[in-house]
Amino acid sequence: MKKIIGMIILFLFSLIGYSQTNTKNTVEHVSIIDLIANGNLYKEKKLYIKGYFVDSGRYGRLFLNKEDAQYSIYVNSLMINYDFFDNCERNANDLFDLNNSYISLTAYFEDIKNIYQGGLIFNIYYFSKLEVDEN
Repeated sequence: MKKIIGMIILFLFSLIGYSQTNTKNTVEHVSIIDLIANGNLYKEKKLYIKGYFVDSGRYGRLFLNKEDAQYSIYVNSLMINYDFFDNCERNANDLFDLNNSYISLTAYFEDIKNIYQGGLIFNIYYFSKLEVDEN
């Protein structure tokens, strides 16, 4: 009987361990404002983010909105590192085609703030254009 109880306890602990290691597969929906304000809470988490995308040549930016992009309000933007597309089903050239439009993407975030950005997006898994009524 003690062996059975011990095996059940071991099994339950292995389930707890698996569920904790499997959190990297979950995607958390988060706004750019939340990332800028509380970026340390999202480190090493896969995130779903929406914003206005602008290609800047060597890197891209995801702005809070079109107006922030037009007036170059960089503190309300996240820099996109183009070097990490290994896990994405599409490539960087597909992202360039979405320049100056609202997009959504799934990626990782690094809390690196300065006057040029509110954080860094890297290791993009997925992106798509959002249809936004600007009227």
